[in-house]
Amino acid sequence: MKWTIEKCWEESLKCKTRKDFELQNKCAYGAAQKHKWLNDICSHMKRFGNKLYRCIYVYEFSDNCVYVGLTYNIEKRNESRKRQINDTVTKHIKNTNIQPILKQLSEYVYVDIAATLENDLIEFYKNNGWNVLNKAIGGAIGCSERRWTKELCHKEALKYKTRQEFYDNSNKVHSAACRYGWLNDICSHMIIVNKHWTIDEVKLEALKYKTRGEFGIKNKAAYNWAIRHGILNEACSHMQSAIGNNQYEKH
Repeated sequence: MKWTIEKCWEESLKCKTRKDFELQNKCAYGAAQKHKWLNDICSHMKRFGNKLYRCIYVYEFSDNCVYVGLTYNIEKRNESRKRQINDTVTKHIKNTNIQPILKQLSEYVYVDIAATLENDLIEFYKNNGWNVLNKAIGGAIGCSERRWTKELCHKEALKYKTRQEFYDNSNKVHSAACRYGWLNDICSHMIIVNKHWTIDEVKLEALKYKTRGEFGIKNKAAYNWAIRHGILNEACSHMQSAIGNNQYEKH
């Protein structure tokens, strides 16, 4: 079958998320991705993140209390929170009988950016007289991520001959190494097999885009190369923040 944008659109309407679309009709999804139709035909879908992409959210209470968090799926996180009796938000609801307003304050952005934004937002609320309910410091992305040390990441990296193998087979460790700036050190034994991109070429390519999301969508190869080689922050230093100043306004 020759996939047209109309046929791909028809198939996409059967799905609620891009992941569902990809799983249910790989051919239509692949054609849409190849011809760069995905953004148009998936505009009705809900967007969620993953291990590398998180959004920032807040629970605002009418008693001037607030909880700031980050998650890869805001709907799933909200539902799971209701079942956790020791959850900070759940406990405050029970103690005060106040239902908070849940707000998503960013798109799903790269986890390093999300962690920084979470810390910035916590400080913003504190400076504007809110009682912040967060017990831990901002920027945490899960206990399974925090357990990785440089030594453990290096031990894991030694299992692979290339950065691509490392990225494909141990994404969690690769992400931790990127986040803490260890990637070049722990991958020094690896063979460089992809010579298409250089650091200068990736930086030059990144200058074409205003946000990391746009960079990742429009040139996935260069974006992933930057992640694998630990230069994403450097290449994207000129880009706009995912949260505009107007989103910090108190309501």
